[in-house]
Amino acid sequence: MSVAVGRRGDVKAAIAVMLEAARWLDKRGQGLWTQAQIQRLPKQYPADAFLTLTVDGQAAVAALLIDTDPLVWPQVPPGTSGFLHKMAVRRAFAGRGLAVQMLQYAAQLCNNEGKSHLRLDCDASREKLIALYQSAGFTCVGVRTLQTKTHGMVKVSRFERALAKRAGLV
Repeated sequence: MSVAVGRRGDVKAAIAVMLEAARWLDKRGQGLWTQAQIQRLPKQYPADAFLTLTVDGQAAVAALLIDTDPLVWPQVPPGTSGFLHKMAVRRAFAGRGLAVQMLQYAAQLCNNEGKSHLRLDCDASREKLIALYQSAGFTCVGVRTLQTKTHGMVKVSRFERALAKRAGLV
């Protein structure tokens, strides 16, 4: 496993990682996000929502960490949980355990902010991603069907991980 350093607010690096992942997924016929959607993210979210993990000074993993997700988690009050979205790993860093390190980094940030859970979701057909989340201590709490602009009706598996509420215990 590679040792990575977590950073918050490096929007340019996060967008670059996400765009690379989007292009790779498109080539495989598994497109999740359009490049236009990713390029609009800086206008939709504050800079500190953008997380990166760097390895040897290079951005290797990126994600968004936000305080509310009314589309996927309408029953969760804003600010009580962290919601991780658009986690992406650069191909050059794939297979090194960095996605799990990003999940741990996001959980630590949420725990330090006094949030009760880290929550996330993914397309319900992405078996490898589901297995990754479960191996990282997340529990599937159901499937929700959503209407999206780019993919029509989509079923998403929802995952959560309770946090320890004390620094260092996540």
